[in-house]
Amino acid sequence: MTVAYVVAGLVVGVAVGYIIGLSLLKKNRAAWEDDLASARRRLESFRQKSEADLGQERTRAAGAEKKLSSTVEEMKKLRQTMHQMQGRLEQNDDTAHELEQKLATAVEAAEAHKMARQQAEGRVRQSEGMLSEARQQITQIGGELEQLSGERTSLQETGKRQTKELQRLRADISSARGSSSGLEESVEVFAESDGTLEGVLNVLLENEAQNTAVVADSNGIIVAAAGEQELKEAVAATTQMIRTAVKQLKGMLPFEELQAYVLKDEQANVLAGRFFECAGENVGLITYGPRAPSDRVLDGAMANLSSILE
Repeated sequence: MTVAYVVAGLVVGVAVGYIIGLSLLKKNRAAWEDDLASARRRLESFRQKSEADLGQERTRAAGAEKKLSSTVEEMKKLRQTMHQMQGRLEQNDDTAHELEQKLATAVEAAEAHKMARQQAEGRVRQSEGMLSEARQQITQIGGELEQLSGERTSLQETGKRQTKELQRLRADISSARGSSSGLEESVEVFAESDGTLEGVLNVLLENEAQNTAVVADSNGIIVAAAGEQELKEAVAATTQMIRTAVKQLKGMLPFEELQAYVLKDEQANVLAGRFFECAGENVGLITYGPRAPSDRVLDGAMANLSSILE
């Protein structure tokens, strides 16, 4: 714009000078022509300078336009980026909203879990109290059971002593009744049996008041048994043990095959045995009780056992 004003001023100046020159043409034509030439030179110089300045301005304007165009493109890109960022922000807002909802749900679940845990802890404390009371009751009951167990053991021992005494008295009475009887009467005693080995042994127990009666082979293996279950194996095992002990006596004393034995302890428990041949096998009849059975009754028992085994 400065160059245009300068050019316009120059044109006006030239026009004014031209008018003045016309008026003075006649007076000083030569001087005017010199001034006009000088003015033309200045005008040309100004024109050239103005054109140069205008070219520079146009160059700067073109650069500015390029910069403006580049700036516009950058602004478009920035707007696109801004729109993208705005979309992402909106997505982030939606995600944040969803996270807030999930957080609220998680907080509610945590509160519910906390309440459930508090209730469970209350139930546990209540259960612990009940368990403590139950333990106290169990301890009390255990003490009472121990006391009752002691009383039961004492009663059992008293009952065993009374039973042994009663068995001894019954055996004495039975022996007294049958002291004048012979083998035939002893055999008739077992007529009440059912004809089995166990039946004969049961009759022997009843008539001689024995706790256990066992028929065993020479190896101590049970052939038949009657009476207390926990004594049967031990009573049968004495057969082999006593036979082994007797074999050691043969080299020391004039002692032959064992036929009978009676062992009695300090509490009047009697272990008695008889041995007899049956079907080529040496068999033992062993009894355990408060006294040794009557010989006649044992003879009758062995006669019945032999007839069954053969």
